[in-house]
Amino acid sequence: ARAGFVVLIHDTFLWGSRRFPLDTMPEPIRALVAASRSLWEPANANPSTEEIAQYNAAAAHHEGWVEEYCALLGTTLAGVVSHEDRVAVNYMQSRPDVVAGGVGCVGLSGGGNRAALLQATCEGIAAAVIVGLMTTYATLLDHHMSHTWMLFPHGWARHGDWPDLAASRVPAPLMVQYDLDDALFTREGMQAAHERIAACYREVGAPEAYTGEFYPGLHKFDLTMQGAAFAWLTRHLVVAQDIPPGGD
Repeated sequence: ARAGFVVLIHDTFLWGSRRFPLDTMPEPIRALVAASRSLWEPANANPSTEEIAQYNAAAAHHEGWVEEYCALLGTTLAGVVSHEDRVAVNYMQSRPDVVAGGVGCVGLSGGGNRAALLQATCEGIAAAVIVGLMTTYATLLDHHMSHTWMLFPHGWARHGDWPDLAASRVPAPLMVQYDLDDALFTREGMQAAHERIAACYREVGAPEAYTGEFYPGLHKFDLTMQGAAFAWLTRHLVVAQDIPPGGD
């Protein structure tokens, strides 16, 4: 926002104001979380920290229930969240202070998952940055399967890999930032995903439209990574629109 962008950070389904209150979650989940208290209760926690840890533990189990409900209703969690994010893009495009064709997205972790889905499903996204959420499916087996259901849209694996989905709108500009020591993925999986995305962009004659960056460290989006990502977005969303620096 300080750089002159119009910024929208909205609560999507299951997060923030859109979350399920703990007392509305099924009793078996609440009982399971209570029984496994030693696994999630922070040491020397104050009441507010303990409450957050308890809710996060319950929400992790509850997401599976939500995915089952989505399946019964003919959709997926990835589909619901991506739909809501497209609604957010439509809102941005409706604002008079947003330049037409200049909407991008950036996210870390679950936000990176959402950025990948939005990049794949929304032509209104002019450039996307995915942070800390890129790998191949094969390298998740058998010990890196603790992820949101949004990473596994039902049936998608019959058609392609996760990096294929992220690159499905080639040559739309795409940046992916990888954390080399991220415990959620393997280095081999991240490197394989990078090579797969780069190949997609080379095949359409636009290798420069994809940027893959590797950073040492754990699962994060630190100031160095933010600076690189925002500078990249500025080049693709501001310079490409011929907007004076600092303009909306």
